[in-house]
Amino acid sequence: MYVLFSRQAWLFGIGLLLIAVLQAQARTSTVFGVITRQNNQPATRVLVSIARRITYTDDGGRYRIDGVPFGSQEMLVSSQGRVLLRVAVNITSNAQRIDKRMP
Repeated sequence: MYVLFSRQAWLFGIGLLLIAVLQAQARTSTVFGVITRQNNQPATRVLVSIARRITYTDDGGRYRIDGVPFGSQEMLVSSQGRVLLRVAVNITSNAQRIDKRMP
């Protein structure tokens, strides 16, 4: 009986550990913000990409990307196939605002 209980407790503990690891890896964020040009005007209809997720800014330069994994990511802003901005970002919360002004 003792050996059986120990084995079950060990398997249960391993199962809990695996669940915790999978949940930590699966944490994602909604990243949103505003992209502006050097003159502080909104950058309209430019492509914003973070962690292989893509969207376009609206008429106000606003964007929103769902499902961005936590951790260090690269953010790209481009237009007509030309990269306008490339920056490292660190995703640390479930909803994170990242505003950027293009050089």
